[in-house]
Amino acid sequence: MVVADNISAALDQILHVRDELAGQGCGDIQFAAEFVYLLFLKILQDNKEEQAELPVGFRWSDLRARDGVDQQKFYRDLLLTLSAPQERPHLSPRPSARVMLFYTNAASQIKYPKELTKLILNIDLIDWFEAREAPNFLAFYEQLLERSEKRRKTKAQDYFTPRVVIRSLLRVLKPSPGETIQDPACGVGGFIVEASRYIRGRTTDLFELRAAEQYFHKHQAFTAVDINPDKYGLLLINCTAHGVQDTILSADSLSSIGATLPKADLILCNPPFSKFQRGQRATRDDFTYNTGSKQLCFLQHIYRGLKPGGRAAVMVPDNVLFENKQKGLDIRRDLMNKCALHTILRLPESVYPGKGTKINVLFFTKGHTDTSNTKAVWVYDMRTNMATFGPRNPLLDQHFSEFESCYGEDPNGGSQREDQGPEERFRVFSREKIRQRGDNLDITWLGDNDAVSAEDLKAPEFYADAILKAFKTGFREMCRAKRLLVSQEPLQFGLSNNSDESEVDN
Repeated sequence: MVVADNISAALDQILHVRDELAGQGCGDIQFAAEFVYLLFLKILQDNKEEQAELPVGFRWSDLRARDGVDQQKFYRDLLLTLSAPQERPHLSPRPSARVMLFYTNAASQIKYPKELTKLILNIDLIDWFEAREAPNFLAFYEQLLERSEKRRKTKAQDYFTPRVVIRSLLRVLKPSPGETIQDPACGVGGFIVEASRYIRGRTTDLFELRAAEQYFHKHQAFTAVDINPDKYGLLLINCTAHGVQDTILSADSLSSIGATLPKADLILCNPPFSKFQRGQRATRDDFTYNTGSKQLCFLQHIYRGLKPGGRAAVMVPDNVLFENKQKGLDIRRDLMNKCALHTILRLPESVYPGKGTKINVLFFTKGHTDTSNTKAVWVYDMRTNMATFGPRNPLLDQHFSEFESCYGEDPNGGSQREDQGPEERFRVFSREKIRQRGDNLDITWLGDNDAVSAEDLKAPEFYADAILKAFKTGFREMCRAKRLLVSQEPLQFGLSNNSDESEVDN
């Protein structure tokens, strides 16, 4: 085993293997899968109690003892055995439910035995109990997650939430020991991991807590749920790496399972921005408003899933703020009744990939009654006239310092705040003012030379009439020009000789 200071040497070799596999057509997603398949076996090997979750003869030591073609054949057989143990009735002990879920549909994409051997040898060098505390290993693993998530193309528009954004949300929401924290659409667990890290960083890695409080943090504080079984392996190891061991579920929070999740003190979520397929809906029977919009369904789950006095930060696209279809309006009004929606953060457009991806963070606190909890909404505009962020100009923690100062020390948004006026980024809007806007929460006020305020736009019919008028005028001029040309020399211009200005009105 190498000491923690030398873990980087093993990681360098693993990255070298990744580059070799990339040259053979194995992309970031496939490499991440191979890495976690092997790493999970190694984790179970390092923890003797957990090793019993695997059948005898199908453990890390059995894989490590082989090499070459024999090792590759055994590895593929091991994945098949753990993903479909029902086909091997004589296994003893049977794989645990966690192991079977982890290896569901697992298969190797590594073509040549030498790359597999290199990967196994270098993972074997890593002492898991040292690696889980080593900053370079955690940074490597998070970069691996980010690269694989950014390569993943899905219609659900799941975005890898930048960790700098998550850290800012946690600094204002201030999760504390003893609180229950949930992410009902957790992806690979970014919110959960950072929340655990936040609490550990303020309790000397939990050493300041009593034994019962430490146990609660590791085994009961967090609930992470995601519907995508392909992400479960990444999620499980990511949480395990950061000391979160239980209540990690591969399930659908918009199904009946979601209704049974325990009420939370804090919910953090970046739900998928998409619609259900035609004919589908959330299968929850406790939703007042069943809609085809997944983000609106998740929003209902979140404000219903908070304890009275519980708080949440939810990332939603612009259309959730202004959609005027009845259910969208009803859900916004229901949210503002049941909760104090106290703050909206308009994130820079370039925070997420894809042109036109505009995301906001809603901060709200669950009321002790179900009516009239929102008195006023504060909006921080971090989008208008902001620089474009990207690889050459990364979004950093300090970019959120002004927002965090404006938010204040109270995690429920109750600090003394100051409306900065129409030339600055932080303003307040009373509930009555929002009601006068038709409960449209897409509020802007800063001037932007590249944008037009929605309030300055005329009705769609005005622009349609103007376009039609311009088309008619242009078509008439073309017809006149044609007649002049034809009268001098009969050329073909693509219009029949009987074309007439009267055609414009057809």
